[in-house]
Amino acid sequence: VNERVLQQEDIPGHNIKIDFPSVDFGNINGSINILTTPAKKVQAGVIIRVNGRRVVGPEFFGAEQDYPNKILARIRGELTANGLSDIITSIREAFIEYDPKYVALKEWLRGKIISIAASIQEEDHSDLTTEILAIPAVRDRYNKLPSYLRQEYSQQLKLLTPKFGRFRKDKELLTLFGLLLLRAMESVDFQSILGRLQETDPRDVITL
Repeated sequence: VNERVLQQEDIPGHNIKIDFPSVDFGNINGSINILTTPAKKVQAGVIIRVNGRRVVGPEFFGAEQDYPNKILARIRGELTANGLSDIITSIREAFIEYDPKYVALKEWLRGKIISIAASIQEEDHSDLTTEILAIPAVRDRYNKLPSYLRQEYSQQLKLLTPKFGRFRKDKELLTLFGLLLLRAMESVDFQSILGRLQETDPRDVITL
């Protein structure tokens, strides 16, 4: 573009530089991006290259068992692992699956991706809490609570909003949720219910 070669770092979002020396699988370097919005035109996941050639990916290396696609779709990266050049299969399109070096690399990558996914999830939940507190009907009533109840209310929002993440665009539902939670702050009976809500499956909360 404009006579300039685009790099992984040019993708909009937060760029995480990777430069990790390992005795188990050699040096790993490159970058992983937390995209501003989920990837649409390119497949999300991490690519592993050896001497400039893509060998594996984009994949999540097992992290898909821990986090949903909507979070993982914001992770895109390219890493170089030249230390694994001796365990590439004869067709040059994969690593020898059960080689100890590749097994160690996959486990390390899974941990790295899980860590990044956790930070994305925490950020999303924090944003949703802020959104609910910004709703005028919720904000006005929230400001009338005693300071200790406002602190408790904010804490309960942080604990419960993960169950409402899929409805973040439904302002009517979020308003209702915010107001019901405020009512709970004013009632001893509802306070006991809050503890049970935290233990329930998200589908049960949605049904309620």
